Amino acid sequence: MLRIQFPPRCKPFTRYMDDNELEPKIT
Repeated sequence: MLRIQFPPRCKPFTRYMDDNELEPKIT
């Protein structure tokens, strides 16, 4: 699983990529 985290100052959300599924999570 690829986990990409963006700084709150840029984009306050964490994007999780599981296989072919993309689920944006708002932190």
